[in-house]
Amino acid sequence: MTLYGMVQAVFGDHTANALAGGAGGLVRALALGLGLRQGVVSLVVGALCSIYGTPAAAPIFKWVSEEAPARDGFAGFVIGVGGMIFAGLILDVWTAKRQQVRKTPEGETP
Repeated sequence: MTLYGMVQAVFGDHTANALAGGAGGLVRALALGLGLRQGVVSLVVGALCSIYGTPAAAPIFKWVSEEAPARDGFAGFVIGVGGMIFAGLILDVWTAKRQQVRKTPEGETP
C-alpha cells in the first residue's frame, strides 16, 4: 500500500485537505527550525485544521482558482501553515479564562 493509500484509508474524502494541511504544517516546522517532536505536532495539527477549515475557508480563496481542487489545495496549505497559530490562540484564551474563573470568589460572575 502506498503512503497516499494509507492516508486515504484514514481520511477518506478529506485526503487532499489532510495532505495539503500536513504539508503546510511541515513547511511551518522547517521554516521555524522546530525539533522533531514539535515538527510532527505541527504536521498533525496542520492536517486536522485543514480537514475542518478548508470547506469554510475555500470561498475566500476564489481568487486563486475557480476550480475546486486547486483552490481547496491552496486553502488547505495556508490553513495548515496557520493551524498551530490558531490552535495556540484558542488554548491561550481557554487557559486565561480558566485562571480568571479560579480567581473569582464564589457567588460572583467573572
